[in-house]
Amino acid sequence: MSSSATVKRSDKEAFMSSTQHYPQELLLFQVTDVAVKITSVLRQVLGASGITPTELRVLAFCIEEDRITAADISSRSIFRSAGVSRAVDKLVQMGLLVREDSSKDRRLSILRPTELAFEFAMRLCPTVERIQSDAVASLTTEEVDNLRSWMTSISNTLDGLEQRNYI
Repeated sequence: MSSSATVKRSDKEAFMSSTQHYPQELLLFQVTDVAVKITSVLRQVLGASGITPTELRVLAFCIEEDRITAADISSRSIFRSAGVSRAVDKLVQMGLLVREDSSKDRRLSILRPTELAFEFAMRLCPTVERIQSDAVASLTTEEVDNLRSWMTSISNTLDGLEQRNYI
């Protein structure tokens, strides 16, 4: 056995004994894995409609708010401004959003959903809701409510942690 193999094994043993969980058991990794799986399923299902999960979420923000800026979407979501900008460009090109100049600040564009956006969303909503129902089918209503509450609580806590320097 080579000394580098021994070092690697001892490094692994030291690491494993210094942590409470194996890396694959870390809650943060499990949540990320679930998010990736959800995105993958949505990407497959939405592919036929010509829209990505990110574009759908941006469209949902615009429908929920009726009039919103791309900066507002970025600040209220996990999407970076460049990703929101690309999504908005595509949604405008598809005729689902329109940009209007802000009367308060000419540098800002207000995003507004079109009638086509509402029709498009109404066609997709049943499918997305079915995916959600299937994803949580093994949970009770109370467990789904608890999950929503926990995710909100964790998200709010993480908002404060983004400012910390852990390394």
